[in-house]
Amino acid sequence: MICWQNDPADAEGHHIIEHSVDGPSGLKNFTTLCRDCHSRYHRGEFKINFESF
Repeated sequence: MICWQNDPADAEGHHIIEHSVDGPSGLKNFTTLCRDCHSRYHRGEFKINFESF
């Protein structure tokens, strides 16, 4: 997971280019976050620099 949590059971999928704006569904546009960070990201409380990956 890119949020540095260690429990894979807590992983949620996240589209890098959001699916709602026609982001692709393939693995190259996919990463994982823990539930908490995923929710925080969508609330705008957690930023991810995808360029660094």
